[in-house]
Amino acid sequence: MTTTLLYVELLVIGAETLSWLILSLFCVIATEDIMKLLTLFNTAPFMFLLLCIIYVLGISFDRIFDLLFKNSESRVKKKYFQNNQEVTYLIWNNCGRSADYNFSMSRKRVLRASIINIPLVTSVLSIYVIKNTYPIFLTIFIIITGCFLFILSRVAYNVLVEDYYKNTKRLKDESKKVK
Repeated sequence: MTTTLLYVELLVIGAETLSWLILSLFCVIATEDIMKLLTLFNTAPFMFLLLCIIYVLGISFDRIFDLLFKNSESRVKKKYFQNNQEVTYLIWNNCGRSADYNFSMSRKRVLRASIINIPLVTSVLSIYVIKNTYPIFLTIFIIITGCFLFILSRVAYNVLVEDYYKNTKRLKDESKKVK
């Protein structure tokens, strides 16, 4: 079950990333050429290849996003733990096997990817819509929706990280009481 969740979260991260990459490509390719490409995309071998590409993008960009958020997460971690090695040891030995821990990590990965990917998708999609002379209200709708989703993802990520270390600290304190 845990492995399946990991695959799914990496596919979600990869699909988010691929969406702004493809939209970027659409901004520089003529609409007629896009339609020709879409007929090629509608084959089973291409779908398998696309799934592989999405998975590799998910793995790669998850690592990049992890590095980008390392400092902000470290600040939260320092509020609850003075020793970084202590918290790492505690998590690996007590929480690492927990379904709650794995679920929190999965949500954290998807949210931090969304914090980066949503503004990129919003920007590129807005450029595409403007370039192809769609009505301006569509661009405004895309920007408002993108801003809303970005804020929602950022707040959810911040709360999740804060709760994660707070609960880990509580677990540590409770384990001291038992001994």
